Amino acid sequence: QGWFRRACEEAARRRFFHWELEFPEVFFDEYGRRRENAGFDAVIGNPPYVRQEQLRENKEFLKHSFQVYDGVADLYVYFYEIAHRLLRQGGRFGMITSNKFMRAAYGEKLRRFLTDQVQLQQIIDFGDLPVFPDATAYPCIVLTVGGPGGGGVSYVRVPSLEFESLDRLVRERSTPVPSEALAKEGWRLAQADELAILAKMEAVSVPLRQWLGDVKINYGVKTGLNEAFFIDEATRQRLIAEDPKSAEIIKPLVVGEDIKRYEIDYKNRYLIFARRGIDIDGYPAVKRHLEQFREHLEPRPPDWDEASQGPWPGRKPGAYKWYEIQDTIDYYADFAKPKVILPDIAAEAQAAYDDTHLFVGNTAYIIPIPSLWLIAILNSRLLNWWYRQRSAVYRGGYVRFIYQYLVEIPIRRIASTTPSTERARLVEEAKRLYQTELEAHQKPRALTEVFSKTLQFVEERLQKKHPTDLELVRKHNADPLNKDWQIPEGALWEQSDVVHDFLAFLAEEMIRLNKEKQAEMKNFLTWLEAELRIQEEKNGSTGIEALFGKTELRNYLGDYQKNEPELSFAELWKILQRNKSRIGCKLTYEFMAELRDAYERSLAKLRPIKERLRLTDGLIDQIVYRLYGLTEQEIALVEGILQGQKDGDANV
Repeated sequence: QGWFRRACEEAARRRFFHWELEFPEVFFDEYGRRRENAGFDAVIGNPPYVRQEQLRENKEFLKHSFQVYDGVADLYVYFYEIAHRLLRQGGRFGMITSNKFMRAAYGEKLRRFLTDQVQLQQIIDFGDLPVFPDATAYPCIVLTVGGPGGGGVSYVRVPSLEFESLDRLVRERSTPVPSEALAKEGWRLAQADELAILAKMEAVSVPLRQWLGDVKINYGVKTGLNEAFFIDEATRQRLIAEDPKSAEIIKPLVVGEDIKRYEIDYKNRYLIFARRGIDIDGYPAVKRHLEQFREHLEPRPPDWDEASQGPWPGRKPGAYKWYEIQDTIDYYADFAKPKVILPDIAAEAQAAYDDTHLFVGNTAYIIPIPSLWLIAILNSRLLNWWYRQRSAVYRGGYVRFIYQYLVEIPIRRIASTTPSTERARLVEEAKRLYQTELEAHQKPRALTEVFSKTLQFVEERLQKKHPTDLELVRKHNADPLNKDWQIPEGALWEQSDVVHDFLAFLAEEMIRLNKEKQAEMKNFLTWLEAELRIQEEKNGSTGIEALFGKTELRNYLGDYQKNEPELSFAELWKILQRNKSRIGCKLTYEFMAELRDAYERSLAKLRPIKERLRLTDGLIDQIVYRLYGLTEQEIALVEGILQGQKDGDANV
């Protein structure tokens, strides 16, 4: 009776729905016997968008009741399975849900269910289009037929919502999906010509995880409470003044938003790196600083109620002391090494190089390897396009650089078989061609015309017609990483190692040019701050950061990647007039003339740097296309897709 009473109470609270009781004619004949092919003729729907965090009290039930269960799967995943349970053999299923399951780790069991247990027929993918204006849903429509069986699957990516008939658009644009594109690790859905390019890229590559060997990709430091452990320059100076020993555990820090393509926008941010086991009493100034956050730093008990966590996200339960960072990071020595760093979410891959011992927050990754060539590959448009085929694209065109996809990035195989003297000579020849064509650039021309001789040089290096060094070939063949890629002794081979070195040089040029740009812009803005005598804001912001229009001022040159123009002097003057109550100098005609002169001098230095960045970046893209073997038609296809995505993101 106790069990029955509890069951009734639970039923009253949860209001269970029993399909067979509510629709007996669908499942039973008039004699009460179960029908031979029981179930609905069609099941359609738009499941509610409920995140997995809200399913906590139901997860044990879901785990034992659904084969598509995953601990971090959102509610819509279970609608797929229960809908097919209710469907008769040969019945039709159609739902509009999030498309995240097609690539996310939590969707692996659902992907397997749809390919192994039902007849998957059609996928209509809306990407990040705002089908539901009030929700960021990333929707797709999936159509199936109930019961196992073969049959082809078609796919269409809807380019925009500006269509008269979705039915006609699907008929005209659908493309067959090869079975190998529906792997359990993640579906690779694209048009047939796009799939051909992906196959071509991967045929000449190895996954990043294999290329790295023993080198690990790691995330940045997870503190558990950034408000306590992230500090600014003023706080750092104060703590060191109070106790010079504080400097031992205060590290320069960048977070994901500081990392750009080929550059790091360091904002004088620091990390109190209080590792597990630290003797905090040995750093009294730091301890006093952390004391003000102690209530929020105390580790929570395992049964802590998140709903009552207060103004800060509380720290997760764990065996650490209140003043220690939450992370059990054991690779902290890697932060002191030369490394590739990239943010975990961005509009495109934004890899940068650091050899200044920067620490990185948990919104970025580090790869402790001094490879400028890898940075050029990761930042290229081609690899950006490849990554978008694997990872979900978020509203506004952003992608998450998730570890499971990051390690699969195809890194072009390079055979270091060119005789060393010849290799060095050819790299120098490539550099001379680049410099000559760059300096000869006068009027607007297509980038392939500007660097026609340089690109011709690259194409010649990639033809399999060059003599190799016997010892280098043997060394290549003996490397375990090359066990499935052996080069016959005495064979003519490509000189991809020359292209490798040239790309590393171009990446180094991009880094150097960006540093020149940053230095000049910093010089001008520092001069401007001194002239304006800007008042400190109530929130502690100082200098340019305390002004309206600070973003425009900080980026007065304009981003060449976004085709942004430079800030005109008239716009600059308007920003200062808008802020005249915040500045200590008078905006006189004399000051206007002085400012105009200083601004023009700065722009005169920056314009050629901006143009060199644009051209060099474009040259890297063109070389990478050729390195992976794309034809002119395939390059045009990738460029068209990327431009279409960019235009769509702008519309969103």
